[in-house]
Amino acid sequence: MPQVPGLTPSAQPGALAPEVNLPVPVDAFGGAVGHALEGLGGQIEQSSDRIWQRAVEMQGLQNETEAKEADAKYMMQSGVMHADFINKEGLNAGPEALQKHIQELQDLRTGIRGSLTNPAAQRMYDASSLGFMGRNIFNAAGHSGQQMKVAANGASSSRVDLATTSMGDNPTDPIAVGRGRRVIETEIDRQGDLNGWSPEQIEATKEQKLSVATAHQITGLLRIMPLVHNLSLMTQSRAKLSVLKKPNEFRLLSLHRLDFKVLGSSLIQSLVIAAMEKKKTFQRRNISIVG
Repeated sequence: MPQVPGLTPSAQPGALAPEVNLPVPVDAFGGAVGHALEGLGGQIEQSSDRIWQRAVEMQGLQNETEAKEADAKYMMQSGVMHADFINKEGLNAGPEALQKHIQELQDLRTGIRGSLTNPAAQRMYDASSLGFMGRNIFNAAGHSGQQMKVAANGASSSRVDLATTSMGDNPTDPIAVGRGRRVIETEIDRQGDLNGWSPEQIEATKEQKLSVATAHQITGLLRIMPLVHNLSLMTQSRAKLSVLKKPNEFRLLSLHRLDFKVLGSSLIQSLVIAAMEKKKTFQRRNISIVG
């Protein structure tokens, strides 16, 4: 009987399949075109990089130019504003004026910044304009402080002058005279604090101002009181009006010479008037006797 073959093969394959190696050039299948396209792609990539780099450089140059022009514009306009503030004096350059000036500088800077076309140019502009604005504010603050000091000194000097005048206008009012002396002493202390005076300078200035005020008081008395009383007051006030040089000898302060010239003129005038009145009285008596 015929036999059915089994499922297990009885033949063994060979160890290695035969190698097929055909000497066909790559160019036959478009290799040259591939190599060409590969080189072209590299050149296009390099060209794109150079174009981009050049575009970035041009934009950076444009940003720098724009920022510098804006910075120059800010310097010119803020310089005019700063000069106007520096020329202000006294309370016109006080804290409120300083705050207004700072706000105007800030508004000007931000307004010019908003006109720039891109953030890069704005950053370049900030780098220079912020420093310039800071220096202007620093200088303006120093000027404001100095002018406030000037205003305070001026107000204090005016109070001293007013107290001196008041003592001359009210020479017989002890309350007004005492108040005037206290005002003078207080204001000289204030001026010493403002200007950094030494204690010796403060005391010397007090002595000078009080001496001037006393001279004004005596000058006022000459207008309303008898001559004899004025001479008595001058004798009592001599220590306030002069500096002891030797025993029983006084030397008037040079700063008060003008006041004593006025005082001496008033005394002479009073003596002359009194002599003329006596002469007229004597003449009238003689006429009445003769008649």
